[in-house]
Amino acid sequence: MSAPPGSVAVTIHWLDDGVAPTYLAWRVVLGFKGSTTVEVPLTADLKQVMPDTPLDAQETVPLPSALASGSYDVYLRVEDVQGVSLPMQLAMEGRDANGNYALGSIQVP
Repeated sequence: MSAPPGSVAVTIHWLDDGVAPTYLAWRVVLGFKGSTTVEVPLTADLKQVMPDTPLDAQETVPLPSALASGSYDVYLRVEDVQGVSLPMQLAMEGRDANGNYALGSIQVP
């Protein structure tokens, strides 16, 4: 999936590997950390992820104007909309103390 200038294409694949589905409202946040840190919410609704039934989605995320040219580390966090629970633990490596999972890096022209 290609994205227009000033945006980034995001492809997600969520899988509930036999655990009970979530009933809470969660927000999936995509973050960019470099000379500044900017976070944008994704539209994924994790309530749609059922055990052994993946949720695949693609979306184009406009890059905020606050994102200056440069190199950025990209991360993902799933946070409780109500602010009651800690960020969701995912079955992947690379979680930091804030609940962020490192995804890689991008160069913003």
